[in-house]
Amino acid sequence: GSIEFFGFTINFSFEGYLDYDYYYYSWGQQFLEGFMPYTDAFNRSEINGSLYNTPYFFPPFFVYMCALGSVLPIDPFGIGFLITLFGFLTAFPIYGISLYLSRNPRVGAIAAGTYLFNPVVLYHTVFEWLNPAPFVFFMMLSFYLLMRGNRIWGTLAMVTSALFKQTAFFLAIPLIAYLLKRAPATEPEDPEEGKRPPGDELDLRGFGKIILVVLAF
Repeated sequence: GSIEFFGFTINFSFEGYLDYDYYYYSWGQQFLEGFMPYTDAFNRSEINGSLYNTPYFFPPFFVYMCALGSVLPIDPFGIGFLITLFGFLTAFPIYGISLYLSRNPRVGAIAAGTYLFNPVVLYHTVFEWLNPAPFVFFMMLSFYLLMRGNRIWGTLAMVTSALFKQTAFFLAIPLIAYLLKRAPATEPEDPEEGKRPPGDELDLRGFGKIILVVLAF
């Protein structure tokens, strides 16, 4: 609609995005019908004799999630349920990260609550059912695991995140920067002369091998 304000016409729209109806649901149906992503056949959906252009532009894990949501017994809301679920689950690694950094459960609870009741998160994840939730969950889980010293599982979580949405590759930069350092120890060990402190170095070759294996799989 529109409103008049001192001679100016201000247009507004509360409809928001239509990605869920137009893209996500179509992708789930196309995959279940046997069409493979990244092909012309997959990128064109036929509904009641009309062709719609629905190009797929995400890594493969997102279409798998769309297909899984489409077979849940709450169609057509299954995909939205999974997106919302990932959104709420993200509060757990956020709590863990905050607790680990602050050593204070209250800080962890406040951080998780701030995320859960953030209007932007609620609008995009719970109301509009947009795509960031799965990749954000695995990215935050990756940071948490790596902070706790679980480098293999943390790397796998990061790669999983990138297989939901390629934006995660940009977040790998601060992740690698963090891996170069470790949290302050209660009783720090003195390194031998001329050597770096334990845990203060990153095996980039091993890190890269894990990423390549998972991506190839």
